[in-house]
Amino acid sequence: MSGCNINVYFSEQIYYKIKNLILKRKIGKFINQAVEEKLQQKENEKKNELKKKIIIGYQKRIKNINIQKKLENFENKSYQDFISNFEKENNE
Repeated sequence: MSGCNINVYFSEQIYYKIKNLILKRKIGKFINQAVEEKLQQKENEKKNELKKKIIIGYQKRIKNINIQKKLENFENKSYQDFISNFEKENNE
């Protein structure tokens, strides 16, 4: 596996937790795996946010289509038809 060597700053508390739990020669692999997991989690969060936005957009689009259909029905009716239908709906 090829990679890049970087310097990372950890608080002493975190450093000693890593040092006490992970073998000295395995720290880099451990940190790499932890970062990969966190990156995957962030990517999943972004995908979920995008899905939610798409769903909201679709729902708004459907509402707009329904409103447009209602308006088209009103345009096709005469004023008198509209008033009589309105009165019937309110009397029921």
